[in-house]
Amino acid sequence: DSVKHTFDYSIGDWAFASKQKKIAKFPITIDKVKFAKLTPVGDELFRGKVNLDIILALDSNRIGGRGSFDMTVAVEKSNPGAAFKFKPRFIDFNVNKVAVHAKLAAVEMSGELNFYNEDPTWGNGFAASIKAKFKALQLQIDAAGRFGSKVDNTNNRFRYWYVDAKAILPPPGIVFLPGYAFYGFGATAWQRVFVDMSGAKPNAAAVAGATTTTTAAGSGATMQPNRTIGFGFKVLGVLGTSPDPSKLNADVALTGQFSNTGGMVNIGFIGDLWMKAKLLERASAPVKGTLNINYDFTTQIFDLNATMTVNKPPVT
Repeated sequence: DSVKHTFDYSIGDWAFASKQKKIAKFPITIDKVKFAKLTPVGDELFRGKVNLDIILALDSNRIGGRGSFDMTVAVEKSNPGAAFKFKPRFIDFNVNKVAVHAKLAAVEMSGELNFYNEDPTWGNGFAASIKAKFKALQLQIDAAGRFGSKVDNTNNRFRYWYVDAKAILPPPGIVFLPGYAFYGFGATAWQRVFVDMSGAKPNAAAVAGATTTTTAAGSGATMQPNRTIGFGFKVLGVLGTSPDPSKLNADVALTGQFSNTGGMVNIGFIGDLWMKAKLLERASAPVKGTLNINYDFTTQIFDLNATMTVNKPPVT
């Protein structure tokens, strides 16, 4: 009796009922199965969304991947009358995240691809990142990008993009002064994305003992789509003491943004410093410092902040 008893659904327990399942002969498992009830629409008696992760093992625990997916379904009446049948309906399927990792003797790699829809900050689009560490060469390559679109306050949709790449070179680097060398270079470019450097500051979680990561800019800057920004850039150099950069190494960058009309919005200098840490082991540095200088041409405000974080006995 659909009048006295409304249609409902319980997620229950999900598992493979038979032997190990495979995709392209590689073993897979399912994880984090979740269910959420949604508000029915029209003649629907029930609407819900199932979220789950699929884990793919390519080579034992050394190479693998994980994908996060969700599927929205509904059950509706076959007709609007009192006598009807339950009619299932598929509504939507989304790929939310795809992550891969490899941990081999010579190289460590990790990458992630995130899709988002109706995000309060970024609207619709996707973001990707990849990192590779070549242990014997002491070489690290990082790359990231974000492409999407968003509706502004006038209800017009605009597109934006952001790309970033950085390479850290092995010692002895490229010597430019006695005792100092360049150990890498990087470049960033963006369009219709506003990068705010005024609140940039070092994150204590990025120093020794860090257990979490962040999707924010490495400098602590905040970013958000803005159709008034025509183009922005950042050029970066990785430098340090030579021949041993573990004594002191730093990232220094010049950044700037231009409006759609060609005028300069702001210009800034960013510096991040690490002491007593190798180039590929900065997360364990006991001392970290940051210097951020920014001038906003639209407001004529000059901002400078510098911070040093020490996490080594007797200072913690």
